[in-house]
Amino acid sequence: MLVAPAVQRGDIGCKLLAAFERSLDASYIGVYLQTGGQLPANKLYASFGYATSDMVSMVRRIEL
Repeated sequence: MLVAPAVQRGDIGCKLLAAFERSLDASYIGVYLQTGGQLPANKLYASFGYATSDMVSMVRRIEL
């Protein structure tokens, strides 16, 4: 999910994240959110209770 740069810093991201969380049913015990480095949006995620973890994501591009 992404909010276009032209409309960031409003409340669209907050509304989207809140709507997503409301859509989850009781079978979900957690949410994995992946974001890049030091982005301003990380403050929004933290305000919703998301926290960093020691999990590491690794990617390898395969050229065919």
